[in-house]
Amino acid sequence: MENLIRAEFYRMRCRPWPVILMAASLLFGVVVILFAEAIRPPEWGNCTSMFEALSSLPIFGMFYGAWCAEIASSRVNKLDILKNEAVFGIPRWQMFLSRLSAATLIGCAMALMLVVSSVLLAFLFLPGKEALPQLAANLLVEFLVALPLWVACASLYLCLKLLFASDLVAVFVLFLYQFLLWPILGAWSLLDPKAWVMKLLCTLHLMTPFWGKGVDITETNLGLSVSVKNGFIMPSPLYCWALGLGWIVFTTVVSVWALRRRELR
Repeated sequence: MENLIRAEFYRMRCRPWPVILMAASLLFGVVVILFAEAIRPPEWGNCTSMFEALSSLPIFGMFYGAWCAEIASSRVNKLDILKNEAVFGIPRWQMFLSRLSAATLIGCAMALMLVVSSVLLAFLFLPGKEALPQLAANLLVEFLVALPLWVACASLYLCLKLLFASDLVAVFVLFLYQFLLWPILGAWSLLDPKAWVMKLLCTLHLMTPFWGKGVDITETNLGLSVSVKNGFIMPSPLYCWALGLGWIVFTTVVSVWALRRRELR
């Protein structure tokens, strides 16, 4: 298993530009938030307000989780590599978990880089430096709570890539699941409280923890208005970890089944 993970990182070192682009996008986002806080008056633009803005970032980790999975599994002749691993007797579950582990390590490194760069830039350019240790600790806790959900999203994307022949189809299905299915399930479960199946599916959806109490549906003159209520509030760590680990186990089982059905000889 360790050798497989090393092999994944070796392949990434041969093609480092996706990782560099990801790191650059995160740093650019931190700089933009820093600039937005620096131009405000000191009583508003300080370290506390900057880290309050950063606390909304865990939801974007769902996108970066899939990106990490793509980096860990995107290469020329992917089927040939799987065949070579099968020839050497590597179990199917190790093929999948090695790529998921590599994606997780990349994501953890990016999250740590984000926290460190935010602390350094806030310390250099913003007032209110005395609160930085507590602010950084709070941000790290939020990231740790969201970590299993990020890994679950990466695992789901890897699973979809094994189920579908086209990577583009896998991206499309993931987009439909993450950004279109959840509002439908949430709205349906609230409009029809007796639809317990929809409510259950909404509870088990990976995006649900990022939206606190879910959606707020009110009746207006133009019909029903659906809006996010208490957005970007992470619920209890137990719920996030149970949901994330459950999805990881489920997608791993499905992926191993898909690999066993695929001809790798």
